[in-house]
Amino acid sequence: MDYILYSYGSGASIASVFNAIAMVLNGNNKSFLTTFINLGAMTGLTIVLASVFQTQSISVLLKQWFLPMIITVNGLFVPTVRVNIVDVIIKSNHTQVANVPFGLAFVACGLSQLSHGLTKVMETSFASPDDCLITKRGRCLQATLFWRPNPFVFVMKILQLTCGSLLETA
Repeated sequence: MDYILYSYGSGASIASVFNAIAMVLNGNNKSFLTTFINLGAMTGLTIVLASVFQTQSISVLLKQWFLPMIITVNGLFVPTVRVNIVDVIIKSNHTQVANVPFGLAFVACGLSQLSHGLTKVMETSFASPDDCLITKRGRCLQATLFWRPNPFVFVMKILQLTCGSLLETA
């Protein structure tokens, strides 16, 4: 199954993050994270077994540890999907990352498609010139405008006298 994740100018870095996550969680060798998952599962089992001995009910073991652990691991981490990262700003930057855990891909791609749809609706509703659209220029448009050297223009003579002296001493 393929999922589409939209990015605005940072597709390569997002692909690197997803590749790292895929390598850590789906590697053939025992990884650092697998050790912590096993440690957490065994700690949870110990706590639930102590609770079972206190309440003398085996249903606590099934409801509080076994079923949630099986559903979480087998539902979110075991199935893997492909994620297609589409960079909206840099049209040629399309990356595909395989073996991404289903839970991460489902949440990330769902939020990405929601925010991409909202961005397109906002740009359609509140029309801007074509060179100011986020889908064409990216999020750093304001930063490029800030660093562009524009001289101050004073409308009133009194402002030029007061602010001009402050700007000269700065």
